[in-house]
Amino acid sequence: MKNILPNGKNKCWKPSLLESSSAFAYFCNNLTGLQEDIDKRQSKYSQYGATIQPYIIFVGKDLSSIDSSYIRVNKKLWCFDCPLKALEICFKSYFVFNCAYPAECYDSWLVIQQYLFKLFTKYDKSTSIDYNYFCYI
Repeated sequence: MKNILPNGKNKCWKPSLLESSSAFAYFCNNLTGLQEDIDKRQSKYSQYGATIQPYIIFVGKDLSSIDSSYIRVNKKLWCFDCPLKALEICFKSYFVFNCAYPAECYDSWLVIQQYLFKLFTKYDKSTSIDYNYFCYI
């Protein structure tokens, strides 16, 4: 993402692996810390002139024992019992609300779009993903 700082200089941001994974899905032990995460996201994205896009939230003791799954869309939380259902609805919400995938996890969503749902659009950007690998899946 690029942003023009108040001093007129360009600022480029290359997301870390942690930023990429948390833009896709956020894990917490309970929903208490979620608002703090949302506030941090809002602050960070506003620096780059971006908005928070739909993302998945997993709640549980650890990743192997998820109690509930949520997606956050337009400041609302939608609860799902199944993490795969949350993934499906989160993906579909990008199309329903005509949202762009976040830059941090664009490649991940594109793989889901093209290889799980078999959807190809004229808006798909080229990425560094090795598509030959997915031909064998």
